[in-house]
Amino acid sequence: MKFYLGLFFLCISLWAVGQNETKERLPFPKILEEVETKYEVSFSYNAQIVDNKYGQLPKFSDSLTAVLQSLEATFKIRFKKIDEVTYVINELSLQDVCGFIFDSAQKPIIGATILPLPEKQGAISNNNGYFELKGVNIVDTLLLSYLGYQKLVIPIMDDP
Repeated sequence: MKFYLGLFFLCISLWAVGQNETKERLPFPKILEEVETKYEVSFSYNAQIVDNKYGQLPKFSDSLTAVLQSLEATFKIRFKKIDEVTYVINELSLQDVCGFIFDSAQKPIIGATILPLPEKQGAISNNNGYFELKGVNIVDTLLLSYLGYQKLVIPIMDDP
């Protein structure tokens, strides 16, 4: 009898823990409202960007920056800070980016590292100095680096 009673309480406890970990999926505009309230900020956006998107509330124990980064990754958007409390939400414009890396004598730089910022997936230039990046946000910047050369950060494209 004691064994069965203990097993019953264990099962109930595990079920209750599982229930607490299940988070409700909310419409993205509702998530933005919660973030606005918690961090005393405001968001401006085109409704088409946020409609029909659902997710979970971020951890509000994190900083505003961490929350925004989490939302960017989840919803494939970018927050652009306008002032201390106002952000504009833009859709990511993902495109393939390719090009050549040359030195001042117009010789190809072989093995240069090309890294889109703030992303983490980069490319290495080939024997002709050519590189190719897939699915890069065109409002990001590129970090170009090669041993013996000064690092260079360049915009892929001006902000739309």
